[in-house]
Amino acid sequence: MSKKPRHPTAYARLRVLFLLLADAVILNATNILTILVRLEFNLVDFEESPFLHNILLYAAVNTVCTWLIFKFFNIYKILWEYAGLLEAFILAGACALSTSIQYVVMQAILPNIFAVGPVVLPRSYPILAFLFFALAEAVFRFSYRLRAMAKISYGRKKPLGEKARTMLIGGGQAGALLLRDLQNNPFSSHNHVVCIIDDDPQKKGHFLNNVPIIGGRSLIPETVKKYGITEI
Repeated sequence: MSKKPRHPTAYARLRVLFLLLADAVILNATNILTILVRLEFNLVDFEESPFLHNILLYAAVNTVCTWLIFKFFNIYKILWEYAGLLEAFILAGACALSTSIQYVVMQAILPNIFAVGPVVLPRSYPILAFLFFALAEAVFRFSYRLRAMAKISYGRKKPLGEKARTMLIGGGQAGALLLRDLQNNPFSSHNHVVCIIDDDPQKKGHFLNNVPIIGGRSLIPETVKKYGITEI
């Protein structure tokens, strides 16, 4: 009996919920790590200092602020399987803004609202907190890309008999983009493009991404037989 496919909306909600929980854990763990590093991992000073109490006191507020900032930067809508340098800069900017707002909230806004003094934190806290938070978020987010790349590598190592021997029609710019996607997309790793058909006689005998361009459309029937094509 075949499994029922997951409903895309339900899957998307579970994915966002997982990311929200992961961000909450990463944020508060790196904030605590910042204090530990500042105190040179002296656990006695760590337990006796007011730093830990202050971090935990504002943990919920800081977490919600971070969620809202990440939502504003569309962090939860980015397809991290295909993320690159631009997404890395966006993530770094979101982490920097989150850390800055957290510090302002703990130092100025909430203490004034509740008529208490500024929260006691190390002067190096904002910089260290940003560095640890941004690094942890980058590792977590880009692990999606690493997993996708591993999936591609595994797909390429499969015996060719397990893949659809594919003929690509068109060796121009659009064909090159499609070929690159078929070769690099983890969800298309079942395709093995073995030849390309293009009506331009000047392209015949050339290679596109190490795939031979056989010739025009008139050669399709014999090429299908010659290369054992199962998918066009």
